[in-house]
Amino acid sequence: MIEQYEVIIVEHDLELIQMIAHNLHDHTNITNFKTSTECMNHLKTGVKVDVLFLCAQNTLTMDFVEWIRNENRYLHLPILLMINQDQVRDEALYYAKGVSDILIKPLRSARLLAAFKHYAEHKRLQDFVMNQEKWLESSLSKRLYDMQLSLDLSLDIVSNLVATREELTGQKVTKLKRYYELILRKLQLHPKYNRFIDEKYIIRTVKACPLHDIGKLGIPEAILLKKDKLTVDEFTLVKTHTILGYDSIRSAIEPSLFDRLMESAMNSESLEFFREALNIAKYHHERWDGNGYPEGLKGPQIPLSARIMAIVDVFDALTNKKVYKDAWSIEKAFMYIKDNSGTQFDPDVVHAFTQEFDAIRKVFERNLKLSDSEAY
Repeated sequence: MIEQYEVIIVEHDLELIQMIAHNLHDHTNITNFKTSTECMNHLKTGVKVDVLFLCAQNTLTMDFVEWIRNENRYLHLPILLMINQDQVRDEALYYAKGVSDILIKPLRSARLLAAFKHYAEHKRLQDFVMNQEKWLESSLSKRLYDMQLSLDLSLDIVSNLVATREELTGQKVTKLKRYYELILRKLQLHPKYNRFIDEKYIIRTVKACPLHDIGKLGIPEAILLKKDKLTVDEFTLVKTHTILGYDSIRSAIEPSLFDRLMESAMNSESLEFFREALNIAKYHHERWDGNGYPEGLKGPQIPLSARIMAIVDVFDALTNKKVYKDAWSIEKAFMYIKDNSGTQFDPDVVHAFTQEFDAIRKVFERNLKLSDSEAY
């Protein structure tokens, strides 16, 4: 079955309309409007059009052409402008406004038919190419989605592997990400932070936060799971997990890409994700007062993503049972965070944490129920 061409004629001369229709009768659906205003209202409904025959009636005609050229759906619509002989002097203006071709009245059948076939086929070809591009974009988007899903799963698998070495439950990663996001979204409402905490920043840092302890894969289990108090040398070794984590992530990035990553002008999503993963892994044990490790950074010198992770990590560690300690109550851990605002922790982040504490409590309690169910 041959597909019909959809043609619109804007013309008040019935005889001319009939002449065009007679020449284009094969496989053509024709719709007629007397004015460009009527036609514009019709096009605003988003109808399909292959060729538009437009009579140059008045100044509104050119306004109509400009409107069409500013509509993405009709950007490539062939506009065949029909003019009288005395309007030829404005030919350059018509082309500048965006008409595709000019037909001079009285129209000749051969010229009319040749122009129609040329532009109708050209439009059909453009539609085909655009559909192919949309298909390719859709296919590429699916591949990118699949790749991103694989990456997210890989990150969670690695993070859960770290948690498993410390004999924690499989819900740890989900819980940490939820704590982190709640605090971050509350900070986003603060005038000091809403300029750069956008949705992309939230997505990339929430994904990166479970990698904070990836360096512990390089710490012997005998030390990680030791029930007695660590010696000075053992604790010094444990503290190296920040550098080990940083180096592990860095080694996964091709060297030249890493150099680009460190340039502040780079803002690719992939590069920004790795930048935050590096910041979180290396600096989540820095303290607001400068007495943390590994570099003794102070205050806003510490990346924001790491300042948030510092609270999330400590709160989670305090409320979880470890081989060397019992779990603290959620209220006791809450007071510890508040009491160390301005010394160990960023006061702004502590404030966001306290404001979201009811939501954080719900995440904690839900995770506790899931953890209990995993035991059976």
